[in-house]
Amino acid sequence: PGFPAFKTQRNEDLAERLAQSLGRDVYVLHYRGLGQNLRGPFSFEASAEQATACIQWLRTKYQSLSFVGHSWGGGLTVRNFDKLDAGSIVFLISPLVLLPPKPALERLVNYIYNDAPQLFPGVTVPELLADLARFATHFDSKAMVRKYEVPSKNLVYIQAKVDEETPVEYAREVVPCFKTKPLYIESEQDHSFTQDREAIYLLIEKAFKK
Repeated sequence: PGFPAFKTQRNEDLAERLAQSLGRDVYVLHYRGLGQNLRGPFSFEASAEQATACIQWLRTKYQSLSFVGHSWGGGLTVRNFDKLDAGSIVFLISPLVLLPPKPALERLVNYIYNDAPQLFPGVTVPELLADLARFATHFDSKAMVRKYEVPSKNLVYIQAKVDEETPVEYAREVVPCFKTKPLYIESEQDHSFTQDREAIYLLIEKAFKK
């Protein structure tokens, strides 16, 4: 799922659609402190550790895993590229692949916080910024994507063009760094892809049905 993605039911609509149309097991990760996981408060670093632990657990149940990562979830998918396999299908949907300079980062965190303060009970903006700064010390998306190699048809990067949270310029900077060049699509939508959810459904379903 993405973060906070509250405008699109935390992408549960997408998960339900994929489960029904593909007949596959679909898991939605609720970061601690968000969604249905109320064992908060939320932490960027803790959510990254939680995502890695979830992937490691799923590895004990399935031979191959595929991922749909939106926004923050897309960034955490990139962070775990080394845990994917040759059969993985990966969709990155306006992923947070670059952290902006400090002034822009502060604006981004304030924007997210003010847009959905109910998601951050008991957490202040300075605390979120400090937490994200700690995460940034060990997040190098360009280095991570240079290592990941799968068939190009298995890697899709969909970027919203009307996006204040993960600007299209960041995507254009990172995409050339991929060892496996993704199918890269720019869409005239907002960060939450609220204008045309059906287009996202169909793109993902098409890839999985090949």
